[in-house]
Amino acid sequence: MLNRNSYENKILSSIRTIPDNYLPEISNLFESICDKIVADLKEKKKNETSTGFCGCWQDDKSADEILNAIIGSRISSNREEVAL
Repeated sequence: MLNRNSYENKILSSIRTIPDNYLPEISNLFESICDKIVADLKEKKKNETSTGFCGCWQDDKSADEILNAIIGSRISSNREEVAL
């Protein structure tokens, strides 16, 4: 695998061989690729972000469905219910 500098030189060498009339199209393609990379990185970071408090996961359920499942799975005890 090449290092960053080698990739940059390879890309610049390729660009220098392209006729001038194709450069606007190449520039648009390059911008599109960069935008996709940035979006992918943001999405990856968003999916990996955790508060550190309780972790994170992905689910198709709504927040209400998740809360109802948590509440429904609780086991009752003999303790008095506390009125809030």
